[in-house]
Amino acid sequence: MRKLFFFIFFIGNLTPVNAQQFANNLPALGNTYPFFNAQIIKGKKVKKLITTVMHKSPNRKLVHSAEFAIFTFSKNGDVEKWVRANKSGNSTTTTYFISKNGLLATEHIQSTKKDVFRSYVYNDKDLVTEIQVAEAQTAKVLQSEKFKYEFFTEFQYKKYWLNSEELTYKYTVVDLDGSGRIEEERTRFIRGASRETSYYLYENGWLVSYSFNVKEVTRRETKYVLEYAENGDLLAMNQTRDGAFVFRTEYLYEEGLLIAILEKDINTQQIKITKVKYEYYEG
Repeated sequence: MRKLFFFIFFIGNLTPVNAQQFANNLPALGNTYPFFNAQIIKGKKVKKLITTVMHKSPNRKLVHSAEFAIFTFSKNGDVEKWVRANKSGNSTTTTYFISKNGLLATEHIQSTKKDVFRSYVYNDKDLVTEIQVAEAQTAKVLQSEKFKYEFFTEFQYKKYWLNSEELTYKYTVVDLDGSGRIEEERTRFIRGASRETSYYLYENGWLVSYSFNVKEVTRRETKYVLEYAENGDLLAMNQTRDGAFVFRTEYLYEEGLLIAILEKDINTQQIKITKVKYEYYEG
């Protein structure tokens, strides 16, 4: 049994890809959705995943939050729709359209503040070459971002970020390991001294840690360390900022499916409890 949550670290067609290969093909942050293993969702015949949220502060009663998330899956295990609400109860609905070759083609994002389509264009290596945002009602293009790539070897390439005049305003050098997974990314801006570096460490096929360094006037680092069960289930994730332990997240399972997420703020000792329940396809 593999873990329900599946961190996305596959690049293009260098390795087998999953339909949940979203946006820029980079590893998902630990608190980012959706990063589900479609094979597990399909095998369990999950139709919907519904979360409810509660907060617990020291010496205080458990407080129910207006936060929630609802994921709707196709029979193939792909995320079709994601509805989520924040603490104020304001909701956003994202509908996903997957191409025949399993890549994200379009997202329809709806909230009280916006109603837009975000579309993705890929090259022959399944890397994103353009992201376009347009109004849903008028199809007016609001934003367009383009990318181009330069390949040095099988395990290293350079990604260029282009502005509206198609001039490079920043670039990222990406190093891959022998399995095609990202090991390191080094981002530089054409103007200014800002630099960003990301590192990814794997053991026994699993992503066990990843860190993000930002250097402007000073250097800041955020690091995540992941813990797994022998069967591959993700059990916990520790987050540090500049070496200080700030968050611990624990994942609880029942019969192979995630049933709860516990997020503890180390400084305040506050705990966010996310409970998960499921609806299933018949048959």
